Amino acid sequence: MRFQIGSLIGPKHTLLNELLEYGKVMVHLDARRSGVEVPRDFGGDSHLRLNLSHHFGYSDFVVDESSARCSLSFGGQPFFCVLPWNAVFAMTSHREPLGYLWPEDLPPELSNSLEMFPVEAPSTAPKLRMVSREDGLDEAELVLSSVDRAPETKKQYGHLRVVK
Repeated sequence: MRFQIGSLIGPKHTLLNELLEYGKVMVHLDARRSGVEVPRDFGGDSHLRLNLSHHFGYSDFVVDESSARCSLSFGGQPFFCVLPWNAVFAMTSHREPLGYLWPEDLPPELSNSLEMFPVEAPSTAPKLRMVSREDGLDEAELVLSSVDRAPETKKQYGHLRVVK
């Protein structure tokens, strides 16, 4: 996986909300930072990875300018977690091979091993994607897109098809 510098993309809460529209997001954080609330067993982790998704059905999921908050399951037990943005140093989406990194928020012990997070320069060129007749257009055409992925409109079933 390659990483882009997150601060060049935009605020963390905006990026998380955008990525959540497309599925599960892994948030990488330093659980030792002030304001982080996770189960005590994980509170000393310098690189805690938590999966977030709208599909998990949280009733208390909030993403705002201060933090991401929701009840997550740890060993089958729910725990209300608070993830302030100063503790989050990376995000990865399960739908794309690109992550987002905030080097200024990396824990000191990870900043010495940046090879874990190979960084590439963000592209400023607009992304193109192919739109086909299946998308409801009369003919195929290229459409400018601000992101490198199309919105998920239907589930992918591979080579299987649903028979009713």
